[in-house]
Amino acid sequence: MKSKTSTMNLKSKYADYDRINEQIDTSIRNVEIRAFWEGLRYSDLKFKEKMEIITSDYFISQKTVEAIIKIKLLDRF
Repeated sequence: MKSKTSTMNLKSKYADYDRINEQIDTSIRNVEIRAFWEGLRYSDLKFKEKMEIITSDYFISQKTVEAIIKIKLLDRF
């Protein structure tokens, strides 16, 4: 009979920690972008200007930003 610790070690042996970290980093980035977008709401900037600021700061496409913001907008309702 295997001990509980050896089973736990077997499970963690196959975990892809780099992938887990990337997913966490992406989630954190998305939250930062949503917060940044919320802050820009109080500025006098137009939608296109706000989008340019975020895309240049995070090096992502406009479609990615729109998808992140859309998720936030859907959470409100």
